[in-house]
Amino acid sequence: HNLVERGLTSAPSQAAAIARVRQARSLASSARAERLPVISASGTYVHADLPEGSLGDGNPLSGDLFSVGADTMWEVDLWGSARRKAERANAEADAAEARLANAQVTLSAEITRTYLAALARRAEGDQLDHRRALEIALAKHAEERFAAGATGRQPVESALAQVARTNTEIATAKADQAVLVDALAVLIGQEPGSLDAEFAGYVDENAIPLPPDKVEIGEPAALIARRPDIRVAERQLAAATAQIGVAEAARFPK
Repeated sequence: HNLVERGLTSAPSQAAAIARVRQARSLASSARAERLPVISASGTYVHADLPEGSLGDGNPLSGDLFSVGADTMWEVDLWGSARRKAERANAEADAAEARLANAQVTLSAEITRTYLAALARRAEGDQLDHRRALEIALAKHAEERFAAGATGRQPVESALAQVARTNTEIATAKADQAVLVDALAVLIGQEPGSLDAEFAGYVDENAIPLPPDKVEIGEPAALIARRPDIRVAERQLAAATAQIGVAEAARFPK
């Protein structure tokens, strides 16, 4: 189903993670720019019209004044402070991207788990409906035997009590299913209740999908490299190591 795709597109958690990635990449660009010269320019234009006698000679004064200036500043990175700052910013940006991937994996798993749980509760409710129909038939048969004098009242009361218990179980299963469907809507960034009609229309999904018989994971080292949470930890370590270089460089004069 496309619920996972909808969640990865619309879920607020994904939007927040994407925004953090963009912020980290912007900070990385700023850190790289610190290694380049800084050039600034300024310009001033003034037009003056002074009345007669302003300068004490009785003559009016009119004129233009131009001023243009430029400055260039470049700090030589003798001790590697700017370079290590750029390394730290790049590592933090990589960590933000890995967190986004980790959030996508977590959200996909949670959507799938909630979806399967909702299907399971609906399948359980369908089975309970079938069982209740049988119990109602048994209760009716018990009442007929009681009316014919073939048995006492106790079997009838037991059959009716069983029907009441099944009704309670059906109500609980439907309530649990409604809660799960609402949770599914929240996971994909929609309001609770927005999936009720859509979920009620599912037909083929009554059979809970099974996992594949075999999953290829490859080499253990490659599996670790693919895991986003491992990449987050590795990039955090790289950022912390680069920060040590920044702190060491701060001990020297600029």
